[in-house]
Amino acid sequence: MAASFLGQFLSPLAVLALRHLTGRLSGAILVYAVACGAGGLLALTCVLLSRHRGTLPTPSPPAD
Repeated sequence: MAASFLGQFLSPLAVLALRHLTGRLSGAILVYAVACGAGGLLALTCVLLSRHRGTLPTPSPPAD
């Protein structure tokens, strides 16, 4: 929940900063959307590669 609220707080600030760089609100939202999509694809790729290599931790069996 903390990450969600932090994202809701930082998102408008990021869009405002991008608006100054792009000059338009629509351009800022487009840049923000592309950056978020790229981050999501990167995260998905890392998870899939970790599973393929077997580097994700596996749960240990319960102790008797």
